[in-house]
Amino acid sequence: MEVLLSAEDKRFRDEIRDFILRQRPLAFLDKARRRVPFSPDDHRLWQRMLNDAGYGAPAWPVEHGGCGWSPLRQMLFAEELLLHDCPRQSPYGLAMVGPIIMAFGSEAQKRHYLPRIRSADDWWCQGYSERQAGSDLASLATRAQLGADGYYTVNGHKIWTSTAHEANMMFALVRTDNTGPRQQGITFLLIPMDSAGLTVRPLRTLDGNRTINEVFFDDVRVPETNRVGEAGKGWAYSNALLQNERLLIADIPRSKKRIARIKTLAATTQRGGHALAEDSGFMRRVALLEADLEVLQMGTLRYLSELQAGRAPGAEVSLLKIRGSEIGQALNALLLEAAGRSALPYAPSDHGADAYPDDFDDYRGIVEQHLFYRASTIYGGATEILKSVIAKRVLGI
Repeated sequence: MEVLLSAEDKRFRDEIRDFILRQRPLAFLDKARRRVPFSPDDHRLWQRMLNDAGYGAPAWPVEHGGCGWSPLRQMLFAEELLLHDCPRQSPYGLAMVGPIIMAFGSEAQKRHYLPRIRSADDWWCQGYSERQAGSDLASLATRAQLGADGYYTVNGHKIWTSTAHEANMMFALVRTDNTGPRQQGITFLLIPMDSAGLTVRPLRTLDGNRTINEVFFDDVRVPETNRVGEAGKGWAYSNALLQNERLLIADIPRSKKRIARIKTLAATTQRGGHALAEDSGFMRRVALLEADLEVLQMGTLRYLSELQAGRAPGAEVSLLKIRGSEIGQALNALLLEAAGRSALPYAPSDHGADAYPDDFDDYRGIVEQHLFYRASTIYGGATEILKSVIAKRVLGI
């Protein structure tokens, strides 16, 4: 990507890098050295620090308190955060619900929620999937009935809700009308997580961590003022949000860091009496994935530039999500191959990742990352479903 950078872009990157190196808490470096995951408090602290410095919302327009940066600069910013061992900005508020509130929310909602998203005073989770409504999201059954007192009463269940145990707010799709096509009658609500009748239950995943949850609604009351846009139009709003989510799942900065880690391990790992980096077959696979990632990055930048020029998100973003997931999984497999049996002491246990030793080790977290990322071809839209979407809406088949 270096060839795309103007002198101004390089100065911008240097400015961001200088800020990070001066302001990044030392505790972040220590956690990175020991490969300890950042805590929710770490994420909130860093988001507040970024916001105070004017970097809180890179993709938002200036009129909503954002940076108004070009797609290229947004990508440079995300890469610098990751490369210099800082927490990633949470996508749920900044990239998902925030843009929906900007586009469809009331003025009161914009005044209240947008500053709180930037400052991390509100921390969000996404209430979409249900047991019978994953890839077929229009089958969702969680109901919300509006009473004469101006409150919705919500009953139902959500599942695979990432970080629900850490969030204080949820944006959710609920059914408010059963008449007509399934895509109609779905409403977009903003639900406080401390509401009476709302219960969060953890789901321990294959990687040994608690990332996802079930959420139960038992007569949860939500004021009508927490509805975004019109009742029954939530499906249209969510489609715009899902395109943003699929773009994020391409996860290019993290894949770049995986490549760097693979090369580091290959230089130090001995196989058959020589360094793995001298194995031309292995390094050829690394190089091919690195080239694939460069192509994906170019496609992502082109797509982001079109969005910045005013084009509405389209189904072709599914191509980026599919390819990003495939590249990420392939890189994790190479990372596991490079680590070999040395990664096994850090494989998930019944006690989760918190039970791992705290001492630094080059192999820590490789197995759990490999296991968790198998789900990337499901979350945000299953690959098989997205291929059907591309065939119909992009190729016209």
